[in-house]
Amino acid sequence: AWKRAGLIACVSILGILLLFHDTVLSMEVIWRSEPYTYGFLVAPISIWLIWNKRHQLALLTPRPEFRALTLMLPAGALWLLAHLVYFQYLQQIALICLLIATLWCIVGTQVTKALAFPLGFLLFAAPPLFLIEPLYLPMVEFTADFVVRLLRLTGIAVYRDEIYLTLSNGSWSVEEQCSGIHYLITSVCLGCVYAYHYYRSFYRRLLFMIVAGR
Repeated sequence: AWKRAGLIACVSILGILLLFHDTVLSMEVIWRSEPYTYGFLVAPISIWLIWNKRHQLALLTPRPEFRALTLMLPAGALWLLAHLVYFQYLQQIALICLLIATLWCIVGTQVTKALAFPLGFLLFAAPPLFLIEPLYLPMVEFTADFVVRLLRLTGIAVYRDEIYLTLSNGSWSVEEQCSGIHYLITSVCLGCVYAYHYYRSFYRRLLFMIVAGR
């Protein structure tokens, strides 16, 4: 049963990726730029998490769940709507949801529940740029404020003009790369994996994620 289900799943997923190759390429373009290079690791990490569950999965029998087909239609409709308005993020999310629904249809509900986190982790492959990019300016302002206060606390004179800092020994600027967004995104992504892998309690996982996000 697993060999048959695995073969069908691989062929189906490959076919969907080829059919929506433009959306896949749009994600790959985003992954090439900071701070989204972690995107190249999302699929391998998801596969690794699934592989770690192989002993648990061996106790389950994959059975087709055709009710999951009802989820594939909304996912396809969402992709089409996002394509018409050229909203890449929704296209990418719709594609990932379509892949998950397809796998759910092939292996059944029990197996999908066991793989809930590895499959849900794939959503990290679609960075929400429209939410992340507006955070750059507030984070830069926060970093500049923190640096100025710390310098003045130590008795060092500093003059600030927006993101530019002038000290007695030279001038400095707080750029977007210093905003902490890179660290925050990577920390949340990898923190999810660490919390899932090493903790079993929901509250411990949540606590770790809060600490990682800070």
